[in-house]
Amino acid sequence: MIEREILINAPIDKVFKVIRDFESYPEFLSTTHSAKEKKLKNKIVVDFSVEVIKSIHYSLEFKVTEPTEVSWTFLKGDLMKKNSGSWELEAVSDKKTKALYKIDIDFGWMVPKMIIDQVTKTQLPQTLEAFKKRAENLS
Repeated sequence: MIEREILINAPIDKVFKVIRDFESYPEFLSTTHSAKEKKLKNKIVVDFSVEVIKSIHYSLEFKVTEPTEVSWTFLKGDLMKKNSGSWELEAVSDKKTKALYKIDIDFGWMVPKMIIDQVTKTQLPQTLEAFKKRAENLS
């Protein structure tokens, strides 16, 4: 499990709104090509298509606890064996939010180490900064 914390200069409700708006991810996450949300009974399922050296498609099931947590579990996908995690939000003040991002991701044995490194070492900091920028610029 990888954990990263980031301080965002935006109220908790705005940070939550950015995280919860799955279908807008392609607008600000350079590696995300598409995110399609489906409601299945009481479940939220999102199909993603991302580009990390190669195009990867996968589906996650989300659990949403407004405005403090968004968590997910892996349903199916290319190359991945596991992808679970969460955003845990805490209001530091009316205008600042502490966001803790956790992810546990595992790829099949045939996935090159450079793809794993790209996801964990390069993409994760860029992803957190993209969420921070989006929330801080949301009017």
